[in-house]
Amino acid sequence: VSVVIVARTETPAAAKNLGDTVTGLKQLAGFAILQMTGQKKALAESALSNLKINVRANELELRTQVAAANIASLMK
Repeated sequence: VSVVIVARTETPAAAKNLGDTVTGLKQLAGFAILQMTGQKKALAESALSNLKINVRANELELRTQVAAANIASLMK
């Protein structure tokens, strides 16, 4: 399962700043994942490790991918 989020900013500088902020949050998320257990932890680790952050002009694109089986295991 793929998830793509695109944010459009006023200026390229704003997009870069937003990208830097998201990159910092990505690093902090690793600490939050340490507190999780089981399938929820596996899903979060997968989503975070696959997270790609791209800045192009005035747009920020976040893209991640997780296995459908990981999501299905949480739905049980």
